[in-house]
Amino acid sequence: MSNEGEKKLKPFELILQKELLDLDEINGVELFQVNYEDLKEIGVSITSQDGFFRNKTVKFIIKFKDTYPITPPKISCLTKEPSTNDPFNVDAANVLKNDKQKFIEINNALFYETN
Repeated sequence: MSNEGEKKLKPFELILQKELLDLDEINGVELFQVNYEDLKEIGVSITSQDGFFRNKTVKFIIKFKDTYPITPPKISCLTKEPSTNDPFNVDAANVLKNDKQKFIEINNALFYETN
């Protein structure tokens, strides 16, 4: 018995799905799906819990290619920075520039590696 209505996930979607399920919950960080049809774009909302930026929320969109995790995701900040005119864009490849690690999990890119 097969489910014809179920979409077959691409390899990068299977990897990403597992990584997202393995993420530890962090106070002030919320993930959301941008498009419910696929996992090519994931939203992240980060709210500072203390300090000068307490209760300030910054939203990002992480865009993945079919070649993830070989090709790093592109991260765009949706929250306008008051001191600039354009949204802040980050090439996640910068995370790897001083590291010999070829593959990087989304958890490390978001929370542990510095740009």
